[in-house]
Amino acid sequence: MLEPAAARMVWPLSERSAEMTSVAPDTGRALRPTSLNSCFRAERSLTTSLPITPPAPGEQETMTTIRLVTPFTAESTAAEVVVGIDLSGRRAIVTGGASGIGIETARALAGAGAQVTIAVRNVEAGKRTAEDIVATTGNDRVGVAPLDLADRASVASFVAAWEGPLHILVNNADVMASPEMRTPEGWEMQFATNHFGHFALATGLHRALAAAGEARVVSVSSGGHLISPVVFDDIHLRVRTYEPWPAYGQSKTANALFAVEATKRWADDDTYRIHNY
Repeated sequence: MLEPAAARMVWPLSERSAEMTSVAPDTGRALRPTSLNSCFRAERSLTTSLPITPPAPGEQETMTTIRLVTPFTAESTAAEVVVGIDLSGRRAIVTGGASGIGIETARALAGAGAQVTIAVRNVEAGKRTAEDIVATTGNDRVGVAPLDLADRASVASFVAAWEGPLHILVNNADVMASPEMRTPEGWEMQFATNHFGHFALATGLHRALAAAGEARVVSVSSGGHLISPVVFDDIHLRVRTYEPWPAYGQSKTANALFAVEATKRWADDDTYRIHNY
């Protein structure tokens, strides 16, 4: 089973903590995230009230108080966070691993000994990143695979090609505040990439994650979720005037809500911890 309190507030369930996002039980809308790295200097603690388990229909949520501790700050690097962690024998996928925080996420995982697959649209950029990571970590088990999250066929092909267990899935890639673009289906590009693509990827890899035992799924959200809830009546902005930031914001809210719902639905697998950043 998942650790207690994972159903409504999801974070790295250890002393290595970064950002957690709470979700209002009445509306399902993600609330302001608490950046623990920015709150703590040296080692400090936070006491908060959290639901213990998802309530059964008609039952009231039970709250408990949990003390979270982290030695990290806003200046801590990914390499510092994984010091002392051995991921040898673990397999990880990082989407968007050839740019931004995806690079350092992939580097940190490789540095800890994991076999890492960088899943990207631009395979050549992915290869350059993989070569750099191998050179800097000494871990030659870093590969690249093509993945276009806005293309359903590409996601399906990636899933079909994956063999064996998967221990860590980092849903990191995103499109941020772009001009209006749409998929061939007419879907708004930010929502299609940031949420739909990662949803299809995670559910498609469900069996591989379950086979790993104690798997981790990381849903990378953003403080941008504060800009907009998911507007279910007009997800693809066909009625509203397209604005880049609200479109981005609702995709990030969807990322947070995915972590909440996946935690609830996959809790019985006895294998998952779903984290939202």
